[in-house]
Amino acid sequence: IYGPFDKKNDAQGVKVHADGEKKKKLRLGRTAGLPHIGIGWYRKTFKTPDNIKDKKLFVEFDGAMSHAQVYVNGEFVGEWPYGYSSFHFDISKFITKGENTLAVRLENKEQSSRWYPGAGIYRNVRLVYTDKAHVKHWGTYITTPKVTNANAEVHIKTSVLGQGDLTLLTEIYNSKNELITKHKMTQSVSGESEIVQTFKIDYPDMWS
Repeated sequence: IYGPFDKKNDAQGVKVHADGEKKKKLRLGRTAGLPHIGIGWYRKTFKTPDNIKDKKLFVEFDGAMSHAQVYVNGEFVGEWPYGYSSFHFDISKFITKGENTLAVRLENKEQSSRWYPGAGIYRNVRLVYTDKAHVKHWGTYITTPKVTNANAEVHIKTSVLGQGDLTLLTEIYNSKNELITKHKMTQSVSGESEIVQTFKIDYPDMWS
């Protein structure tokens, strides 16, 4: 995005049928002349903790433009074509004890945008360690089906991954960081399961 600006970066020969054009015309300025086309590679080395065999490891991307291909230690992990949404991969089986290399290939193709789309890894990337039994990525779904000045009903659905008897403890705090209520629930799970909890909160602070 720092340039240099060049009209060649977004020059496109286009025939607009709606305008009755018979031949292609040279169009400029669709992406403001910013460079964004081509292939880029990112590499990051990191060391894993000693107890990694008891953990799961995920890599989370908040935004990477575009056609992302992810590798760990030279092995292909997965791909994500769309550049405007976040995505993640489980890389547990690709890592080794000690030093590892995470590599990401990105590619913006020619004539694939009508405006400047961005390029490269443009938002945060995280390595996330969890226990083998853990809450699924984006696994919490919260609704408030009934709300009055006197009380509010809160439903929380939590998707968990694991094996055996898992205990889920959920705590709700107010804006002053005071504990309002909590609920502990134990459930036998195998693979992916959903745990549903219902809370009642007296005299809730309403949104303005």
